[in-house]
Amino acid sequence: MSICKFEPLECYFSSFLPTDFPEEPKVKRNGMYSKHITSLADAKDGKWDKAHSLVQSMADRYSCLIHGYLHRLEDDFGNARYWYNRANQTMPENGLEEEWNRLCDLISSD
Repeated sequence: MSICKFEPLECYFSSFLPTDFPEEPKVKRNGMYSKHITSLADAKDGKWDKAHSLVQSMADRYSCLIHGYLHRLEDDFGNARYWYNRANQTMPENGLEEEWNRLCDLISSD
């Protein structure tokens, strides 16, 4: 497994890093990570109320983005714009599946 993001480039420092330690789970780095991912998974499974109840009690940037996405799912665009604006973003014009993937990538990369 390469630690470099861009293949086939090699990282100069990779030879100095230990390779036998486990990755630290994201839950330890960001306690809300599991709630974000769970909310997105629930949304994908059609469990809108469950997904919404998870994020509506949180006010971090990712929760606001997910909250906006959830309101896009129900065609409540005014409410969706409000939540995207709380995350300092404009409501995207991408499709819902593309936005779901973007949010998963964004949350997972942090």
